[in-house]
Amino acid sequence: MASGGVNGPLGYPITDELVGYEELGYSGRYNAFSGQDGMFALIAWSQETGAHSVQGKIAYKYASSKYGGPGGVLGYPTTDQRTTPDGQGSYNHFNGAGGSSIYSSKAVGRAHAVFGGIRDRWQQRGWERSYLGYPTSGQYQVDGVYRVDFQGGQITYYPETGEIVDRPW
Repeated sequence: MASGGVNGPLGYPITDELVGYEELGYSGRYNAFSGQDGMFALIAWSQETGAHSVQGKIAYKYASSKYGGPGGVLGYPTTDQRTTPDGQGSYNHFNGAGGSSIYSSKAVGRAHAVFGGIRDRWQQRGWERSYLGYPTSGQYQVDGVYRVDFQGGQITYYPETGEIVDRPW
């Protein structure tokens, strides 16, 4: 991974290399960086995934108290941050939660995590190129089901039956 040094998208390191949560069964390392224009970034490495960068809004969401960075539910990144095929967003994939991703888009303006069966359904439909578009919420629980909202609809997971349903608005 070529980062362009301190003038690249990661900027200056702001931490030493940190140990990655061995007590939780993870073995890896990570470093935090100042990021481009002061937008936080990090590089996380594990033997399973290799080293990958996470930047800006996606890095903030990944390292948030809700998701916990490399030691959290999303696990370690499996891709560097990439631009979506339509050029309107960016994403990283991660190895936790049965497969997870964080997407950010210009249209939505925020980064949102999508994981597990809901992510699988979104992938089957064609990711952001499907009628669903980009996620506009993270996963939330309502009336005993789990849901993620998208620009064009929603995907709902029903834990009692295992059913996963996508619906347009």
